[in-house]
Formats: sequence, C-alpha cells, structure tokens
Amino acid sequence: MQVQPSTTTALLFSDIEGSTRLLQRLGETYRTVLADHFAIIVDAIRSADGRIVNTMGDGVFAAFTNAQNAVNASVEAQRNLAAHKWPPSGAVRVRLGIHVGRFEPEETEFIGLDVHRAARICNAAHGGQVLISEAGASECEGLLKQGVGLRDLGLHGLKDIDTPEHLYQITASGLLAEFPPPRSRNASPHNLPSEVTDFVGRMREIAEVTKILETTRLLTLAGPGGTGKTRLALRIANKVLSRFTGGVYFVPLDTIRDPERVIAAIGRAIGVNETDARPIFDVLVEYLAAKEILLVLDNFEQVLNAAPLVSKLLTNCGQLRVLVTSRAILRIAGERVYDVPPLDLPSADLDASLAQIANISSVDLFVRRAMAAQPGFELTTENAVAVTQIVTRLDGLPLAIELAAVRTRLFPPEVLAKRLDQRFKTLSSGLRGASSHHRTLRDTIAWSYDLLTPEEQAVFRRLGVFAGGFTIDGAEFVAAGEPSADVIEIVGSLIDKSLLRSRSLQGEARLTMLETVREFALEELESASERERIVGQHIAYVVQLAEEIESQLTGRNELVAVDRLSAEQANIRAALRACLNRGELETGLRICAATWRFWHATGQISEGRNWFEQFLIGSTFSSTVRAKGLVGMAGLAYWQADYNTAMRCYREALTVYREMGDRLMQAEALYSMSTTLTWSGDVDAGGQLADEALAIFNQLGARAKVGEALMAQGFARWMKNDLVGARPLWEASLKIARETGDHVEAATKLLALASIKYQQGEDQRAASDALTALKELVALKHVTYTIMAMDFLAALSAKRKPSESVRLAGAAARLRAQLGGGMRPEASGLESARAIASRVLDASVVQELWAEGEVLKFEEAVALALAMGGVGSEQASRVSLSIS
Repeated sequence: MQVQPSTTTALLFSDIEGSTRLLQRLGETYRTVLADHFAIIVDAIRSADGRIVNTMGDGVFAAFTNAQNAVNASVEAQRNLAAHKWPPSGAVRVRLGIHVGRFEPEETEFIGLDVHRAARICNAAHGGQVLISEAGASECEGLLKQGVGLRDLGLHGLKDIDTPEHLYQITASGLLAEFPPPRSRNASPHNLPSEVTDFVGRMREIAEVTKILETTRLLTLAGPGGTGKTRLALRIANKVLSRFTGGVYFVPLDTIRDPERVIAAIGRAIGVNETDARPIFDVLVEYLAAKEILLVLDNFEQVLNAAPLVSKLLTNCGQLRVLVTSRAILRIAGERVYDVPPLDLPSADLDASLAQIANISSVDLFVRRAMAAQPGFELTTENAVAVTQIVTRLDGLPLAIELAAVRTRLFPPEVLAKRLDQRFKTLSSGLRGASSHHRTLRDTIAWSYDLLTPEEQAVFRRLGVFAGGFTIDGAEFVAAGEPSADVIEIVGSLIDKSLLRSRSLQGEARLTMLETVREFALEELESASERERIVGQHIAYVVQLAEEIESQLTGRNELVAVDRLSAEQANIRAALRACLNRGELETGLRICAATWRFWHATGQISEGRNWFEQFLIGSTFSSTVRAKGLVGMAGLAYWQADYNTAMRCYREALTVYREMGDRLMQAEALYSMSTTLTWSGDVDAGGQLADEALAIFNQLGARAKVGEALMAQGFARWMKNDLVGARPLWEASLKIARETGDHVEAATKLLALASIKYQQGEDQRAASDALTALKELVALKHVTYTIMAMDFLAALSAKRKPSESVRLAGAAARLRAQLGGGMRPEASGLESARAIASRVLDASVVQELWAEGEVLKFEEAVALALAMGGVGSEQASRVSLSIS
C-alpha cells in the first residue's frame, strides 16, 4: 500500500499487556508464543489491506487507507488471539489503539504528533481491548460491519499529549466487553456517570448541540419521555469536557420535587456544602463566580419553579454554562431550546438493501439491544421488514425500542410487530435499575401526564382522539368542555412540555402527537369516561370540515382543498370507522358524499367506494343525504368502468332530486348519466341526456356546468366518429373551464382535444397538448387524471417513440389497476400504445418493455412521461406528486 505525503491514514498500534511477566513465566517458550502472536496480528492486518510499518519488541505498527479496515483488522486479531491455544500459564492479552490523521511518510517510518497519539491510545488500553480516537470513530460511523459497535468512554488525557482525546471502545461478539477505565489522566474534573451500553447514532445532534453550546449559556434539550435526552446530554458533556477547566458536573433531579432543593443538589454534585453561617446559594455563587464550569441539570420538568434560581446563578456567575434536559422548557431569559428528535426511521421504501436498513439509527439500536438480550440475534432479510415496522410504530423513541428489543427473548420480530397493537402491555416489563419513570413505556409518559394541571390533563387526553394531527381550530372544536379551559393557551403549554409537536403546513400550524403518547391519551380518555362524548365531537368536526371543503373540490381552489383533506385523511378515516362502530350510517354517508372527489383526485378510488358500500346499506337516510351519497358512489363506480352500478345510483338520485324539485342537481344527474351511457355504448341515449342537461344549465345560468354539458355532447359525437362535430364542442368547453378557473377540468379537456387532433392527423400538436395537460395535472396533484394523461400520451406518441410509449403504457396499466380505476385511451376510440408499437417491434420486445413499465413506481412513471415530452431529467426529478 503506497501512502502519499499528507494523506489521511489510519494507524494501528498493538502491544502485549504484561509481556515482561509473561517472559519470566514462560522462559524459552516465550519465543514461540511471541511468534504465534505476531503471526495472528500480521495475518489480520494483511487480510484487511493493511501495511506493516514496523515491529517493536512485542508490538506492531500498521497503516491503513481508512479506519474501517483498521477496525476490521483489530476485531479479527482479538478474536483469533482469544481462540488460539496458548500454554497454560501463557495466555496472551493484546491491547490495540487506532487513530486517524494526516501523515508524511519518510522511507518506512511515519513522523508527527498523530503517530505519538496513536501509540498513547494503545498504551491506554487494557489487554484484549481495542481503543479508537474520535477521529477514527467519526470516519467509520455507519460503516462498521453488523455486530461491531463503538462504546463511548469519554474524554481522557494521554501521557505526554497536551490536548485530551475522546476515546471509544470497539465492541463485537467474541471480544471481551468489560474493562477498567482507560489508563489515562483526566482532562478536567467531572462526575459524569459512565455509560453501561453503547451509544447509537445522534452524530448530527451531537454536532449541532456542541456548536450551540459555544455561544449559549443556557441550553435546554427538550423532548418527550424516552427520547434519549439524558444520554445525549452525557455524550455532549463528555465531548466538551476539555473546554471547561473548572469541570463538568451532572446533577440528577429525577428524585427531587421541591424546587428549593435544586441548589443544594447542585452543591452536592460539585462538592460545595451548605454551612450554618451562610445560605447555600451564596456559597455556590462564590464558588462558581470565576470558574469555567458546565452544569448538566437532568430531568428538570418537575422542578420548573426552580428556573428563576438557575437564572440568578447565570447572572451572578459569568463563566457558568448550563445544559438542561427537560420535558418542559424553562421559559427564562437567555434560554435556547433544542428539540431532541426521535431516532431516524426507515423510509416507506422497502427496496433499501439490508446494509442500508442496518445503518438507520433506530434499527441499529434495536439490533444491538436485541443482540444483548438474545445472543445470536441478527438482522436478516427475513426479519428486516418486521424490525422496521417495530421501530416505526414506536416512533423511533429510544426507550421504547430498547424495551421492545428485550422482548426478542420471548417473541421473534414478526410476532413482536403484531403484538405492538397493545404496546403498553407488551412493553410493560422494564429494565432493572432504571429510574422509576423509565422502567416501562407507560411510566415515562405517565410521569409527564402527572405533572400537568387538571385542565391540561383534560385537553391532552381529548386531543388523543385526533389521528395524524390536527389544527388549532380542530383542537378548540373537540377539546373544549368541562373543566372549562383556554384550549389555545393549554395547547401552547403542551407544546412546551413536549407532549405535542407543532409544524407549519400550508401557512397553518399543524399539531401532532407521537403515536405512543396518543395511545396513552386515549387510555386516559377511557378512564375519565369521556371517550364516547369526545369521539362524537371528533365526528362532528370531521363532518363540518368535509362539508365546508366540499364545494372547493371543483374549480379554481381544488388543489388547496385536496391538500387540506390530505392532511386530515387519517382523521377522516378515524371518523368513518367510528360512525360504523356507533351505527351512525347517515353521518358517515355525509362524510363520504362530501369527500368522494378527494378519493378520486388522490387515486384512492377503491377505498372511497368501499366506504360508500359500507354506509349505503342503511335505509333511514334523509332524501338529501341519500341522493348525495348515491351520486358519490356513482362517480367512483364510473371511474372504475362499473357503468351498471353508476347508472343504477344516478337514476335513483335523479328520482330523489325530481321529488325535491332541485333542478340544478337534476341536471347534474342527467349530465353524469349522459357520459356513463356514452362510454357504455348507448351513444344516442347519452347524447339525448346531454342535451337535456345543457338546456337546464343554460336556464339556470350555471356557466361552469354548461361547459361540462358541452363536453358530454362532444363525447356522444366523438364516439360516433363525428370528429368535426365533437371538436368545436370540446373547444368551447375548454374555453369555459379556463374562464371559470377550473384548472383540472381545463387540463382534462385539453387532453381530450389532443386525441381528436391526433385522429385528424395533427400528431405533433396532439402529443404537445397531451404533455401540457400532463404537466398541469402533475402540478395540480390529481393522481387519477395524471395516470390517464400518461396513458393517453403513450398512445399519442407510440408512432414516434414506440419503446418508451409501451413502457409508459405498461406503467399506467399497473397503476390504474392498483388504484382501482381510471379511463383507458381505447375507451375513447384511440388505439393503445401497445397495439401501435406491435406493428414495428417484435412481440417479445413489446412484452419485455411492458413488463419494465409495470415495475415502475408512480413517481418514476411520471418522470418517464415528462422525459418523453422533452422535459429535462433535472426538472422531472423535482416531481413531488405521489400516491397517498
């Protein structure tokens, strides 16, 4: 391995612990033992692409191109040394040290301070132990082999090295795990507890918080229970130890409830005791006044009234800095809040490789703790999906994941994932030695709940009825009640206490609970005998919201309306399920009728229809509700090409509207029946109903509806191959859609016109219009129409681009089947892309291209369609439309 000057290189030093004593015991046999030891070390180094720089006495000095290889060599060496059969009184224990730096080789030797640092790291290790510097640990973070980890040992002073070093121990199966503290001198005084288990992930958070501490004197790590705030604070405290010459002191407050005792607890932690003559606060201020000290105040949430005392300490002690962990922020001057997020979760894309899944911090934590609980456990292709489901359902909360991992002693991941429907029961057995509020998942949430006022508890548990988040308006609608409370004020307090999270969505605050927290809230709602009433309030809110947005699902505001309902989709589903459970079929049908266009727009036709079918079995609906429900059901059935069901529903709805005397809705039903009959083959009847609908719309002055009826008239002519008669009707319909600002209708009418232009020989213009329509529908996030546009574009482009068109048509066909409906170009008289391409391509090629299209994801199919129309790959890659 050629090492160039000033290149980044990993160095490894090894040394036999107690070699002099070993020589005295073994005598001449020592020579053989030493040779065997060298052979094992050298073989491990060379197998990891390392280079032997030199050997010194009983030690080896080696160089590697990266830290990962150095770690691999050290693990293999220690395993083989442990497995070797040594003489009865001659067991060899080797210590190894790894460091990464920039080196300038001279002949066969390296020089520089980093060489000495690597050697001192080796000297600090114990026999059988591998230590690595922070530089080395950072380089190989996330790249280690499965089962190999890093245990943080904190900051240590090394002999003859001025600056301290943050040391990590390499952990792996087959290696010794427990050792005394490294042989080093402390860099700064501290009382930081050592970590019992290895620390996982959080590299980004550590870097961000460490940087914030440079300019902030009071920093609060906030988050719900079980997020890992304490572990993160300790890791950061160890990392910054060298900055604070006066020391870093950990002050646990979990057993303290009286705010007046906080100052005494700080004094005990740093060794300052109260005297009879002077108050402890004064003694503490005098001690801290000129010292550079970091205090880590852990679990501050139950002594929030002590916050002013912390403020006074900071005011009187200019060099003091305070790092707080708390479920509630302190709300005092100078406080900087860092919200500790859960661990990273796997994305919904299950195509990731096993190695990629293993490197996700939540999965990594689960696997490491499962390996500790169940030796031999490993992440495999068979259990990876179950493991990702477990960590996702546990919201990435470290405590919950650790509790779940322990359960692998009883259940394989596949079974455990299913049992998490009752997560508090499943994770009820805690860890011995844990603090009282961290023994079980329920304990840690109950700890936060018990600190709330009765009014806060009432609002919190009521908000648990929301699924997938809610707005302030929703919170006020559902959570108001006895005891009376200012919901907005309490919501703000719950955010401060980390029981709610807030983010901005479309310019509006959207609030969410972690699912583990929400489950607790629902249990408390049940215990308070409020669940039935609050579920009823939630249903009423969803009904009001859906019917308020209903009119916006057509016209110029459709995109905004779809986005609003997309944000509330989980609440819509929850309300519909609750209506079924309570037998409130009419209320559920009202929600369905108001939202059917949403299910259509988002490509969830099958789900929308399934809801209708469950509610329409009722027989006691009011006429208005039943008629609207029938129209919605018919609309979804129409887009599934189930024309018989659509016509049956439309006819029944038309009868109701005639009895009611509602002429606008009569015309709506006639128009819908027209297009249904036309597509099902009864073109004459369809044309006649279109004429009737148009006449009524004109009488009522319903301009936008006139455009729809003109389109229906054009359909009837088109299906008779009267292109000359159909085209002006569709052009007039397109003009009206643009005038009224109905962008979705305009795009679909442009698409229909493109098919006429194609049939009239205007191939290039037809393809251009189809591409324009596709781009508009993508921007409008209309999934069903986008799939239809892709299919039309494939057919219109097949003569010029047969291969790409077949692939796109294959994608559209699969997506249409997946979503449960949509219109095919063949239904409008166009020849399919597959049929056109088959005239110029071999059948086997067409089949292969079609199969390639069928495996494309929705976003990939959209990008292919745009690329066919000349849209650059960079622009296509920015497509944000996806299937709900």
